[in-house]
Amino acid sequence: MKLCPICQLNWIENDQNSCIICDKTNTNNKHNGSIGGGGIKHPTAYFQEYFTFTNEKGYHRGKNGFQAFNSKGENIGIVFMTDVHKTPAYGHCELCMYPAYYNQYGEWHRITSHGGRIKWSKLCEILKSRTEYKVFID
Repeated sequence: MKLCPICQLNWIENDQNSCIICDKTNTNNKHNGSIGGGGIKHPTAYFQEYFTFTNEKGYHRGKNGFQAFNSKGENIGIVFMTDVHKTPAYGHCELCMYPAYYNQYGEWHRITSHGGRIKWSKLCEILKSRTEYKVFID
């Protein structure tokens, strides 16, 4: 896995040239969630939505983590620790979506809440004493 070389926001497979958002924009500019300025929203790293992470373990695309649910209660993927040592996001939470949610959320996203990254160790600590953790992802 590597970061999209165009937007530096989304994770892509090593054999891909860019993320699905940059592919759709068909430009070399960074996207902001709107294609062609027409107001059609597409997945970005900024969800502006409440998500619930449960203490139920999950595994997807080689990543171990916890189950993640969107504000509608749909199990959309897993939250796991960013494990790329060379990035400032190392040790923080990231989402890996299930294929059914790629069009809505993209495939991978580093997440922030209230402008800051969520430490993986903090999430693990919370989920040891609670069955779920609801957080606003911005």
